[in-house]
Amino acid sequence: MNDQQMLIYVLLPHVQRSRDFARLLNMRANLRMQEGDFDGAWDDLLTSYRVAGHIDKGFTLIERLVAIAIRNMTQETVCTWLSQTPDNAAKLAARRLELTPLLEFDDMSAVIDMGERMMNLQLALMIVDGATTKETIDSVFNPEVLMLNTGNGGDQEFQIIQELQAARGPLMRYLISGGDINVTLKHINAHFDAMTDAMKKPTHQERVLAFQKFDARTSEDAQLSQNGLQLIGEFVFASDEDYETLPARALLGALSPAISNVNEAATRAMARRATLLAAFDVAEEIKRTGEIPTSLSSEAQLDPYTDLPLHYEVQGGAVVIYSVGQNLTDNGGRTFGEGDGMDDVRATLLIP
Repeated sequence: MNDQQMLIYVLLPHVQRSRDFARLLNMRANLRMQEGDFDGAWDDLLTSYRVAGHIDKGFTLIERLVAIAIRNMTQETVCTWLSQTPDNAAKLAARRLELTPLLEFDDMSAVIDMGERMMNLQLALMIVDGATTKETIDSVFNPEVLMLNTGNGGDQEFQIIQELQAARGPLMRYLISGGDINVTLKHINAHFDAMTDAMKKPTHQERVLAFQKFDARTSEDAQLSQNGLQLIGEFVFASDEDYETLPARALLGALSPAISNVNEAATRAMARRATLLAAFDVAEEIKRTGEIPTSLSSEAQLDPYTDLPLHYEVQGGAVVIYSVGQNLTDNGGRTFGEGDGMDDVRATLLIP
């Protein structure tokens, strides 16, 4: 096996192209709405969601996150469509039934359990087998020069620091090749078992609590993979128990995702789905009665951040349905870029 067959080097050219394609679909949907072709615009929006669904079936976190990004951009256009469509209430209800299955997506646990786990395990095995090159190891551990203010006589010290930093790759090869590979693999598997279990917890807050310890641990492990001096210090002074797990920790620090960010991306996507479905309910009610509802239906989606009802406000010429977002604070529907710390997740319907 050569480096090009490694999972971490699998090319994903279709992923970025799919995002560009979805962007074009959304642009055409907007153009069609301006031309009065709301059926054609709806077809483009469904196609955009289907593209996201295909990308969502990949084995990497990158694919999952791109699928979420496509859904996010498409929801903005769907809200515009909802605000302008001449469809009556019955037709909107049929549209919602058509859309709802396309809004579903699997949680992130599958790609963590399989794709991310296998990348780590494969790299460890390839290092032990001598099946990967020095350049590959160095690229994985991404050597960075440690910039220090060395003062007088600093040139020589700086050169020593550079040499120590550059020693990370060879040291990792030595640690993994010279250590007990079974201990390394068991430690990696235990880490991903725990992450997968945490991602499967039913509520956002339960996942947040479970992931806090992972982020602290991953941050510590990342220092090993990024700082040659620290890695050498751990290598020299570690206890027997810590020494056994050192190769796995450095690998995990280099390759493991910031799990709380993954959880946040997933929960935010759930919140967008909830607000969009609630927006359909409101739009149908307006079409059916000719009046703006004073509140959301008791059967409306809950806010996945809190498991409480979504917020609903009529603001000027718009109905705003929103989740409180990661900060768990009601920011009045304001989101990123609209004030410090604002991160509500919203769907907005313009009132005709």
